[in-house]
Amino acid sequence: LSCPFFIRVSIGDVKESFMAATTSTSSERGESMTNAQDVVLIFQIGSLGDSVIAMPCYREIARRHPRARRFLVTNYPKGRKMVPTQAMLSAAGLIDGCVEYPWPLRKMDAIIALYRNLVPLGAKTLYYLTDEPRLIRLIRHYVFFRICGITAFHGVPWSRDLKYPLKKDKEEIWESEASRLLRCIRARTKPGPPPPADRNLDLSEEEQRTASCALQETIGSGPFLAISVGGNIPVKEWGDSNWSDLLARLSREHPGLGALFVGSADERGRNDSLAKAWEGPSFNSCGLFSPRETAALLNRACLFIGHDTGTLHLAAAVGTQIIGIYCARDMPGRWFSDRSGDEFFYNRLQCSGCGCREVAECPNERRCITTITPDQVLAAANNRLAMAIGTPGQPSSGTVHGHAYRP
Repeated sequence: LSCPFFIRVSIGDVKESFMAATTSTSSERGESMTNAQDVVLIFQIGSLGDSVIAMPCYREIARRHPRARRFLVTNYPKGRKMVPTQAMLSAAGLIDGCVEYPWPLRKMDAIIALYRNLVPLGAKTLYYLTDEPRLIRLIRHYVFFRICGITAFHGVPWSRDLKYPLKKDKEEIWESEASRLLRCIRARTKPGPPPPADRNLDLSEEEQRTASCALQETIGSGPFLAISVGGNIPVKEWGDSNWSDLLARLSREHPGLGALFVGSADERGRNDSLAKAWEGPSFNSCGLFSPRETAALLNRACLFIGHDTGTLHLAAAVGTQIIGIYCARDMPGRWFSDRSGDEFFYNRLQCSGCGCREVAECPNERRCITTITPDQVLAAANNRLAMAIGTPGQPSSGTVHGHAYRP
């Protein structure tokens, strides 16, 4: 194997050294091993949005293993734009604990430390929910978890049709990531949206009360829309000039309509500036609430407008209508909400699916997203608001503009 952590050491030598290290550690602590049949590991590397998208998989795993202790193995946030997912899942009763997976896992001391954390759990079953297209990393992960004692693997995308979303028949749109993951763990055989109930976050009364009080004190009891202008991938940015134009015109056409700005703490200053374009009541909630409390805020919005971010997927999870503004770094449909009532702006170019992250990486000046105009988004928002609060507009069904896509 030409994997990074197997370059100088054979698999047998790695396993022998791991077992020696773990045996001494366990005996020194006097810890007992957990029954292997009662423990399930769920391996997912990603952000908050990835976990929210995979919520139907977590619920399927809970149904399959109702009495097992389920542990999430995941990367911990290292930047201000990433938030921990443990609280989101544990509060819904879907996991019992979390084990940090240092990402990227290259140094031998980190590998041994992770091994020491996993082996005492005694797990024999693992669900693989990580988006990993590279075969060498799949092999690396598989071998490592085998060394840790896993014998039953579910969801490892060895084949191409599991590794990538499938294109829907007779449509220029691909299945959602939620659908692909469900196929990987064999919860279904064909692409399709997950059951709406499986998206449920099980928000508590306290979380709902916190959201209700915050909104009453800031926006009031009237209708409002939610705005998310940030994200952790720069190439997805629509641009402040577009957002300012949209916000100013939308607030003028809907006097009294409130605006809730959602995002991470480091986006607070930017949202303060953009909120000045909004003529009605507004509330900048960036960084003030937990992800679950933010979901409770979004649950009360009549419409969500934003980039492809974790907050968009939170809005989908609580049933709020969505207008998504997407760049074409991924194929159309993969990161959509997979709900027929939502609307997505996506310009498909020859370079669609490029996977670019930074603005400088794009050779085409991000035309896929910069050519989406405030006029287009304004028209879509007016239509949605007409259905939600009875304001003037022409109601429409779920759309993908292809400019806009209807899933």
